[in-house]
Amino acid sequence: YQRRVHGDCNKRSITFDPFLCLSVPLHAGQNQQKVVDILVIKAAQPTQTTIRYRVQVPFNSTMSDLREKISGLTHIVPTSLILAEVVSHNVHRLLMETSAVQNASQSPNSQIVAYECPISKTSQSSQMFIALSIKQVSTRSQIYSHTPSLHWPLLIAVNSQTRYSDLYSTIFKRLSPLLPQDQFTTYPFWIRSTRYDCLIHNGRCDGCQIPCSDEPILRGSSIKLINMQIIWGSNDIMNCVTRSQWIIMDHESVNDTPRTNSDGLELTHCLQMFTTKEQLSKTNEWYCPGCKKHLQAFKTMQLWRLPQYLIIHLKRFEHTVALHDMQRSHKLHTPVKFPLHGLDVARWLSDNSPDKAAGRTMYDLYAVVNHTGGSYGGHYTAYCLVDGNWVLFDDSRVVPIAAQSVVSPQAYLLLYQRR
Repeated sequence: YQRRVHGDCNKRSITFDPFLCLSVPLHAGQNQQKVVDILVIKAAQPTQTTIRYRVQVPFNSTMSDLREKISGLTHIVPTSLILAEVVSHNVHRLLMETSAVQNASQSPNSQIVAYECPISKTSQSSQMFIALSIKQVSTRSQIYSHTPSLHWPLLIAVNSQTRYSDLYSTIFKRLSPLLPQDQFTTYPFWIRSTRYDCLIHNGRCDGCQIPCSDEPILRGSSIKLINMQIIWGSNDIMNCVTRSQWIIMDHESVNDTPRTNSDGLELTHCLQMFTTKEQLSKTNEWYCPGCKKHLQAFKTMQLWRLPQYLIIHLKRFEHTVALHDMQRSHKLHTPVKFPLHGLDVARWLSDNSPDKAAGRTMYDLYAVVNHTGGSYGGHYTAYCLVDGNWVLFDDSRVVPIAAQSVVSPQAYLLLYQRR
């Protein structure tokens, strides 16, 4: 391909680099919208019916943009809304303000939940959140088993002054609307740490019982999210708690904003983004021989010569900075629609390209490499065109498939052959 760079003095640098495949981005244009469903759990009514809202935001929006939208619908102050990704009814992670909306809640068993969680301005630096799933056990062996949660998890903000006894008291107040009144002289539950989030042993354990003591919870911990469990043993109490389990009411915004198929991208859009002029970042400045200085110049990519076999790599994996400046990897599950026949790449070729002049720009798909799973593990399969029929290759399993099944959200590498 051909790379063009120019600076303030219109000095241009043109280089030609060989490529094994075209790595195209999966970012949408400014006008494309994404529809997002969010469950909202209010601080004063955490055990009442959960409300589902539906908002429409630009595809490249951040969690901060999403939070502003939710605030407008719920009239909750934006700074009091904490967005979390709940997977299998457990808080998987808190969603950072700068995180992209399209990177969250991609799997069928995950859900974006907005918690109303007022934060004290004086203790923001030492703030931590405790996510509590609600479980019932009848025997001690069940404590360590994967018993299902009985309600949406609670999220409670704590600081350096918060004691374990305060945590017990807060939980009891949150759940008290569901419990029989004036029947308890002690708390009808106890709190257990999880295997990997033990504050008592500062690390991994088999799950400790958290005492109702006046000990401070944090004790110097710098972790922002801790998962714990509320353990119940009484069936009578659980019958009360489960009256509201998983009940979700739709806000009027759900009907006003119907889901559409606009979340997907066309392959032509991805190729267009590959050839769109972009400005170099501050950390990747270009030295201009005319200006004699480093500049955030503008770069444009164009194809010059085309191969017989064109491999297009969909850039599904991104790396972002998360808590404590740690790198976090995300997989983009954005569906991409691509043609099985007649992909014409002429518009992305340089005007002086010899292939463009000769009309050698038409391609047909002959194979797809798929990836299922996430950024930390997954499985590869392939669709291949064999004697005019599409075939699935999945380890030792080889079976024919319909042509309409070839285009799927799992597509990772697209292999085309020139006509």
